[in-house]
Amino acid sequence: MPTPLPDAVVAQRDSLLALKPPTDTLYPFNPNYMSAYHAYRLGLPKWIPDSIQKRVGRRQYFSSQNEVRRFLGLSDSTWVAIAPYIKLPEFAPVKRKTNTPKLKLQLNFANLEQLQQVYGVGPVLAERIVDMRTALGGFLNQSQLDDVWGLQQETIVRLWRMFSLDSVPVIKPTNINTATIDELAANYYISYGLAARMVAYRSRHGQIDNLHQMAHILEIDSVRIARIALYLNTKKLLE
Repeated sequence: MPTPLPDAVVAQRDSLLALKPPTDTLYPFNPNYMSAYHAYRLGLPKWIPDSIQKRVGRRQYFSSQNEVRRFLGLSDSTWVAIAPYIKLPEFAPVKRKTNTPKLKLQLNFANLEQLQQVYGVGPVLAERIVDMRTALGGFLNQSQLDDVWGLQQETIVRLWRMFSLDSVPVIKPTNINTATIDELAANYYISYGLAARMVAYRSRHGQIDNLHQMAHILEIDSVRIARIALYLNTKKLLE
């Protein structure tokens, strides 16, 4: 016959058993994963967990208790009874990274090493860019990079991702109606022969008021006259 437990041990065992919850205790749960058991214990119809499983299959999740309540369509009294068991995980707000715009370098001050950081620009092309910039006294317009021999269009696009033309030289346009052949030929885009033709045109037609009309008569292409127009003026500027 087994020896009976001491009274103190029996009392401790009984107190522990009294604290142990019944095996069918319902604990708070995430409604996104409601099972048929949860629905049964809460007195909800079986179609509710089935519908929730379909929502989750479409990656539609409850994010607030109000959203759960609207979906279940419960009365105030019923909701008050089951609300303590509805626990949603707390999501920390996702901090979106803000890309700080990278400051671009000034093309008119870039050195050979900086230019060569652009894919497609090697030592030769970098030197050509600097040589042309020097001859011009500084770039005035982005389109002037198109005139650098051997510089591909895709490379030019990459150059403008790294460089800008916010700083340009201040120039005093040459008056085409008073300039000499030598003064016109000093322009990067005007050869000595073209300068002579422009002066001859001026002598025959009088004052030039329209550069593009002159370009048409002298058969100067539209790109070249657009470049020339950056440095010429048809009227004498005030000193």
